[in-house]
Order: sequence, then structure tokens, then C-alpha cells
Amino acid sequence: MEVINSRSPFFITINEANQTATKIELFIWHKGETEPVDPTYILTKNAPSDTQRSNTYNIAQYIKENLEIINPISTIEVEEESNNNWCYCKAKLYATISDVETFLDDVTYIGVNGYNDYLNGYNQTNNSEVILLTDQINRNYFLTPTYTDNSYFNLFIQEKSPTQAISINYYDSDDELVLTAVFTTEEAYLLRVRYSLDSPDFDNGTKVIIRNDTTETILYTLTAEPVCEPKYTPVILSFINRFGGWDFITFFKAKSESYEVKSKDFNLLPDAVDYNPLRGQKQKFNFESKKSVKLNTGWVAESFSILMEQLFNSETILLDNVPVFLKSSNFQIKTHLKDKNINYELDFEYNFNQINNVQ
Repeated sequence: MEVINSRSPFFITINEANQTATKIELFIWHKGETEPVDPTYILTKNAPSDTQRSNTYNIAQYIKENLEIINPISTIEVEEESNNNWCYCKAKLYATISDVETFLDDVTYIGVNGYNDYLNGYNQTNNSEVILLTDQINRNYFLTPTYTDNSYFNLFIQEKSPTQAISINYYDSDDELVLTAVFTTEEAYLLRVRYSLDSPDFDNGTKVIIRNDTTETILYTLTAEPVCEPKYTPVILSFINRFGGWDFITFFKAKSESYEVKSKDFNLLPDAVDYNPLRGQKQKFNFESKKSVKLNTGWVAESFSILMEQLFNSETILLDNVPVFLKSSNFQIKTHLKDKNINYELDFEYNFNQINNVQ
């Protein structure tokens, strides 16, 4: 099946000879659910004219409405991701010719909450048997005896026939195989795969190799290196990247927090002619309290700018599993040639009023 990034348009065109109207029925469901009998959405259009009969539909927005991604889930090794992070979408196509509605075809897609690059054109999809939903193939993480980094990447395994075996293999820093998890293509999986595991075997680093055991092909290789940070307490940022999967950034260096309170002043009427002078003449109302934090990544590679671009375009961002949004709206892409050592400093604001005013 083709995987659609639902934050970018995906068009289906119906162009039958002599058609006067067209229709698309969309059936959307998640893994673990049965395919709906009735369509989730029905889209219809009349032919624009007798000479221009083609109709085009953008189905991406309807897929996106059925995806709900809130926060990453801690995982021990390799586990399935929440089924709300992706969905199936079957499109049934119809055309009306000579006042008779005719079924044309049906196509099933998989939808994720990613987006496409403009320069790659329209209707970008991916039908690879195994899809890595991250650009971060080399990750630095914080490791102490009392702290565990639960960062992971998402891996999508397509339903394919004939059945193939896909293995996820963890190697220690001495290239010794420590753990293997195997999945088959009998069904589709969106997996959470830890960059490293809670074991002394990986104290000096981890290598994850994803293989197609049936064809004996290495598909992806990812590495994770522990970083010692004796001075600051690192902060873990999680966000949805351009592929629709979770990505993680560790801010290793200085952190500063600020607090801002806004309110409105109103003059009070005296409670009596012989008023109480301790009551004052003004009162503050409608308090809005915001907390912000400024973070530093520490020294990073030039390629880190790829993650930064995706972070700035992300709709879902959390700091230590608390919702935030970026106050910064731009950043300078740094290079070792010009900037020598590269550090990025970013401003975030917690995405809620510090005073609970939810009604």
C-alpha cells in the first residue's frame, strides 16, 4: 500500500469519457478495528463543463482528521505504537455516465501525520516494505545510573505477500548481538523501537540494524552514543517529524526559565460611604500566567539542522512529556566552517495557563 503524508495534499482524479458527475467514498479505520460498512466521508462533484469533465479530490485532509497524536509512550524494547497515529483509508471511485452511476475502482492507502517537500512535486507516497520514520540515524543520549533515556524511533512495516521476516537487532559497542525482535509482513505494524536498552551491555553505545531476513538485506543502521553531562540536567524534547513519527532531541546544556503574568486592572466601587481603606481602589482580574524556558542543545553536528527544520514545522511538541510550543519563529542554519562549534538555543512556552481555567 502507498503511505500518504496527510499534512500535504493528496489528489485523486476521475476523468472518464462523457462523465457528468463523480463520487468518492472514503472508508477510514484504524488497526484493530473492522473496515466500516458505511463510508466515513462521501465526496461528490459535477463535471465543470461539457469540454472539461475531469474532477480532482484532495483526500489528505480527511485522513488527517482521523489521526490523534498526543504524546510519546515509554517502551521497554520494541512495541507497537498507538493505532491512533496511523490509519487505513479505502477510496471507492464512481462516475456518472448517461445518468448511470458506475463503480470504477477502489484503492486502499495508509495515512500518517507527515508532510512532503515542495520540491519533490505532488502526490508523494512511499510503498516500501519497511519505512523508517526519522532522519535521526545517529543519536546522543544522556545516561546515568539513575536516569533512563526512553527515546525511540518509529518503524512502519507494510503488509506484504509473500510473507517476509523483518528483524530488529541490537548490538553493543563490541558488535556483539544482544537482542533480536522479529516481525513478519502478514500484517502492518507501526513500531516503537528504542535507540538503546536498559542494560549494562549498552553503556558504551548501541547499534540497531534492521534487516529483511528473508532476502538477507540490511535495510537501516542506527547508532546511539551516551553523553556524560556532569553539570546540567538534560531536558528531553519530543515532537512529530516530517514522516509523522516521533523524534527526540536532548538539550544537554544551560537551561533558564521565566514567568510572565498578565491581568486587567479595574476600579472598584466603594463598599460604603465610610469605606474600608484596606480594601484598595483597584482589583486585578483575568489572570493569564505563562511559563517559558530557554534551552541549549550543546555541541551538535551540521546535519542537526535537518531536525531543527522539522521541529519548527511540527504541530506537536513536548518537553519532558509536557506540551509546549516554540516561541522562536526562525533560526540560523549553522555550519562548522562558519560557526566552528555548533549550538542551538531555543525558546519554548508551556502550552497552557499556569492557573487552571479549563471550563
